[in-house]
Amino acid sequence: MERMEEELKRSDCTDIYEAAEKRRLRLTRLLLDGGHSANSIDSNGQNILIKSLLSQYKDTQSADVETYVRFLLERGSEADFSDKSDKTALIHVCERQLGVELVRVLVEYKADPTLQDNTGEVFFLILL
Repeated sequence: MERMEEELKRSDCTDIYEAAEKRRLRLTRLLLDGGHSANSIDSNGQNILIKSLLSQYKDTQSADVETYVRFLLERGSEADFSDKSDKTALIHVCERQLGVELVRVLVEYKADPTLQDNTGEVFFLILL
């Protein structure tokens, strides 16, 4: 609990991105409740949903990816947001083979499986 309070003391807007990258569910909830947007975009053009999907970070305080993604979507994170590479969360999940459960969660929250990235790749083609 002390560590979370220390993280909250920083008022820098990068807190929400760091929380997403480390998939800190409680900290993210506090930051969102405190006014941060579930659709915050960092300097790399990634929203916090995509940032959490791409992160390799894992420790004992990290939420599992499916739980964290579902939480962000419930809090209004845009499922079809395209990052600077023109890829949505769904395309990233498929490219990285992060699992069918994440695909189901994203589609449940209205991710469009027919969207293309800037190379013309479509979700269904990536799965094949």
